[in-house]
Amino acid sequence: MKCYWNDPAATKKAITPEGWFKTGDIAIIDEDGFLYIKDRVKDIIIRGGENIHSVEVENALYADHRIFDAAAVSVPDKRLGELVAAVVATKPSFKGSVTEESVLEVAKQHLPSHAIPVMILVQDEMIERNANGKIMKDVVRKRVRSEWLHRQKLKTKTNASSARL
Repeated sequence: MKCYWNDPAATKKAITPEGWFKTGDIAIIDEDGFLYIKDRVKDIIIRGGENIHSVEVENALYADHRIFDAAAVSVPDKRLGELVAAVVATKPSFKGSVTEESVLEVAKQHLPSHAIPVMILVQDEMIERNANGKIMKDVVRKRVRSEWLHRQKLKTKTNASSARL
């Protein structure tokens, strides 16, 4: 690819002066020369200076035999910058019987403490995907952040009510 059609700004952002296309993928090469894609730059969650790969969190969520699909994203935090949150879709045989707390218990067994999600939305339907079958992280991120802000407002109201007692 030489350029984006009629979009020089996008071309300059995506292609280096040497002609390399910037995919946004983060990869490692092992000692045998094999290349492994670890994550996408925009999907890295930075919690208090710690880089957390969304794939690492998703793999921990998949360790729960009841989970069919998982997507980890960030939610904003005033003190740490970002926190980990996730959406999971249950397998049909577990429809309606999986709780956020039970998924968190399994995740805690597979993740370091800084990578444990602060919130997991559990749903019975598939996570939103595009025509190519890839999870639409931007859609998931928007929905998760909306729920996070809602929960934070409820928490603030509850704390305010408790303080008046």
